[in-house]
Amino acid sequence: MRRIVLAVVLAATMSLVSTVAWTAEGLFLVRWGGILQGQWNRPGIQTALAQGYFEDEGLDVDVKYYRNGPNVLEHMAAGEIDIGVGAIPVALIGALRGVDLILFMNEMKGTSSLIVRQEIDSLKDLDGKRVGTPGMGTIHDAFLSMVEKEAGIKVEHVYGKISDLFLYLQKGEIDGVEAWEPIAAKAVRTLGAKYLIPVVDAGESAGAYWVTREFFDKHPDKVVAFIRAFLRGIQYYRQNKEWFYGYVAPICGFETIDVRNAIEKAPKQQVVDDPNFKYSSIKNFTYLFRDLGKISRADLPDDQAYYELVAQHVNTILLEVAKAEVGFTE
Repeated sequence: MRRIVLAVVLAATMSLVSTVAWTAEGLFLVRWGGILQGQWNRPGIQTALAQGYFEDEGLDVDVKYYRNGPNVLEHMAAGEIDIGVGAIPVALIGALRGVDLILFMNEMKGTSSLIVRQEIDSLKDLDGKRVGTPGMGTIHDAFLSMVEKEAGIKVEHVYGKISDLFLYLQKGEIDGVEAWEPIAAKAVRTLGAKYLIPVVDAGESAGAYWVTREFFDKHPDKVVAFIRAFLRGIQYYRQNKEWFYGYVAPICGFETIDVRNAIEKAPKQQVVDDPNFKYSSIKNFTYLFRDLGKISRADLPDDQAYYELVAQHVNTILLEVAKAEVGFTE
């Protein structure tokens, strides 16, 4: 998070440069930041990209992928992207640090699993062991800390790229990984690993789409157009899931079977086609980050401060407009 603060300071001292651009084809440029190997749980945007829905809406979406949510936030703070995606509390931490953004749409519900070696049979067996997460400040690392607290255990947190962590697991260098799908499903299928907790946050809104306030205020029509294309992507995905599995698997670097397993293994837990926030999740995860010391109590002392934060940085009005315009059904 210190890098995010630095990026905000640097951005504030630079002369203002317009980030709005039109392509040679007359399309409006939108810079979107995603997460490496996370495309499988974003059928809305991936399908919209594949089917040309953004172009239909007059948008040219420039896609960049980053390691995790804090990295996305860092690049947004530096003025390099307009719309990003990542964990809800990560975005709100950024807002508390001066990154002026708005959360406008849910990403997915149920986003984290605890995968372990076969000989680990219980959380108590993990006590004193090494468990990987995609980085300090990520929601997965926070979930691991939550699991430690609830189980009364202590593990060593090992940070790295999610793909590298599973190599460490395969080599026996770590005993578990707090991770997302479909890499978890692939590890279970190919490495002899197993789910200790299939979905840590079953049914909860953990991730969101964010947009800079400047872009939201200056170009609400473009945000609505982005959401319309996204919702059309969801509609197409619902009717063509096998197509989507086959399309997105090579983009993520997985086999189709692993993407299918990730989504269909526990369909009521891993929900990838619901743009609506579960607001209790936003509060619960934000307070989890505070209780773990990732948000200071000075920044979020009480419920009043929390509701003021949400009122300033969560706005779904453009989502509701887009849903009505495309006839999106829940």
